[in-house]
Amino acid sequence: MQVERLIARIRGQLELGTPDLEARSLAGEYVALCQRARERLEQCSTLIRSGNEHAAYQVAESEPDLLTLCAELSFAESERWNALCRERGLPAAFPLDGQHVMALEGLYGKEIGENHPLYRDYRDAIRKRDEDRALSILRSIVRINANDPNARSELSRLSAKFLREALGKVTSFFAAQQNADAVNLMNRMERFGANDLADEPQWEQALAKRVAWLRSKAVEQIERTKSMSFINCISESIKSTFGKSCK
Repeated sequence: MQVERLIARIRGQLELGTPDLEARSLAGEYVALCQRARERLEQCSTLIRSGNEHAAYQVAESEPDLLTLCAELSFAESERWNALCRERGLPAAFPLDGQHVMALEGLYGKEIGENHPLYRDYRDAIRKRDEDRALSILRSIVRINANDPNARSELSRLSAKFLREALGKVTSFFAAQQNADAVNLMNRMERFGANDLADEPQWEQALAKRVAWLRSKAVEQIERTKSMSFINCISESIKSTFGKSCK
């Protein structure tokens, strides 16, 4: 599930006050994301301390980009959510390491020149006509050197090209019932300015199909959770009646 949607669903659970059957699934997914973010932060911090800033950038910029992920996971109600999870016996996440986050933010505070390995990697990607890789590297460069007009212009050009081509692929994926592939590609498109497609009928149709598919997946998850809860209740009933668990 995309992080923004996961957080929205968690906020919905907080509004309920008494988490429903979906809460355990959401809690588990949130904990897993936080754990992966903590591991990446620790890796970046180690690389920065060792002076290997280029490798740290590569770890931080692999999708989803680490700073954005940390900001999303540290949403305003995150402490309240974790407290509720602990209270109800649901998986609860450990907070992200503030020192590691600060070290990563400091890395992005340093401007880089055209001899930096990121610019070298970008030129290599262009030379090999690997536009997907070039696009990802350019986004990293623009995040660090926001005032580089050439990089910003080229990022806009490549992003627009990627979005046009990806939209056709998304339509084909949905037509072939490859819904997960379509949704994954849409998530990537949204990181490269998919808002520019707001007036495109194909994009609007794709958004509606994504909502329908995600809703169906959520219903399936809830039904599985209900089934497991029912099985556990039966097992506990048998255990209490006969003094042993169901084999």
